[in-house]
This record gives sequence, structure tokens and C-alpha cells, in this order.
Amino acid sequence: IGGFLLVFLGMAPVYFIGTSLSVLGIIFLLFMHGEENIQKKSGSSFSDDVCKGFKYVYQNKSIFTIFILIILATMFAQPFQYFLPIFARDILKVGEVGLGWMMAATGVGAVISNLIIASLGNYPRKSLLLLSFMGFMGIMLAIFSNSTIFAVSMTFLVILGMCTTGFNTMGNTMLQTHSSSEMRGRAM
Repeated sequence: IGGFLLVFLGMAPVYFIGTSLSVLGIIFLLFMHGEENIQKKSGSSFSDDVCKGFKYVYQNKSIFTIFILIILATMFAQPFQYFLPIFARDILKVGEVGLGWMMAATGVGAVISNLIIASLGNYPRKSLLLLSFMGFMGIMLAIFSNSTIFAVSMTFLVILGMCTTGFNTMGNTMLQTHSSSEMRGRAM
């Protein structure tokens, strides 16, 4: 949505809208009330819980592998979005409007990816899907980074948006489904 707004409104109004919505979200959080009688099941401290979480992740091979994949993708692939303004201005030479379309393209890919994943239901080969998303994310990132044609770049950004969101969705789903109930929050 932000990408489309950027196309029609420009940079400053979009940042103002984003900031305003964040402030509104904080205000709404202030009105939320949780259970007052939440009791901690164990007598352990926060640092003990964090250590137990790291130990649990390290000892569970599938969760540890997913965790490492998420860290790698977060560090090396997903920051591409922070470089989109440079691509728009210096490489593709499309300015703010082009940047808006580029951001919208990744958003369209994200929506498509989530619709596909939702339609799969309880897909039995989640690990294959996770690795496929990660592999295609790397390939699309390499191709996009070498593209100098705006229309071609847009196509790769849609696919890159699909891969990035698909990877995040599958990674988080697998972390939650592979973790025991009492350790789920610590593993996440």
C-alpha cells in the first residue's frame, strides 16, 4: 500500500501517514487490557528463560537449522529493500514515482505468495518450500541487482517479494509447528 501511496502522494506525505498510523497504533495499545492474574509457571528469571530458549533451539536440529536460515536471509537478502531508493534514483533513474512502483511490486508479490501458501493448507513438504523460497530469493536478488531496465526490474521485484514473504511465512510457521508449546515463545 505504501508503494502505491508513494506513487500518488509523494515521499513526505507517505512518511507522515506512516508515522501517524504508528502513533495511532501506540494509542490503541494503551487501551488494551490483558489478564491481570497472569502467573509465571516457573520461578526462573528473564535471563534464565532466554538461556533456556537458546539451549532449546541449539539442541533441536530442525529448529536450529530453520533459525540459521532465517538469520542468513535476514542478514544477506532481505535488506535489499533499503537499497531500492538508490536503484530507483541512480540505476533505473525513475525517481520517487518509480520507487513507489518498485515498493508496490514487492507488496504485490508478498500478497500473491501469502495467497498461494494459504491455499496449500497443511502442505507436507514445508522444508522443501522453505529452501525453494530461499534459493529463488537469492537468484532473483542477483538478477534484479544487475537489471537496468525498469519493466524487467519490476518483474523480478514481484518474484522477489513472493520469495521474501514466502520464506518468512514458511520459516515462522515451521518454527511454531516444530517447537513445543511451552518453548514456542522462547524459540521465536
